[in-house]
Amino acid sequence: MEKLIEDLIIRLTESKSEVLKKFENESSVINEKMTLILAGKLAAYDQCILELKRILKYFHECALKH
Repeated sequence: MEKLIEDLIIRLTESKSEVLKKFENESSVINEKMTLILAGKLAAYDQCILELKRILKYFHECALKH
């Protein structure tokens, strides 16, 4: 399970990078609404990655206690 979470973190980080590149490369063409949508996606990726890392940290701390 730990490996699956680590792989998911990697895939989310890669997806986030793709959105960030799209945001940077097309910033002159993107309207305000699309800017907000992409910014929201980036924030969602950050939040998901943070929570998955928190779960892994919790798992490691529990494993050390036993």
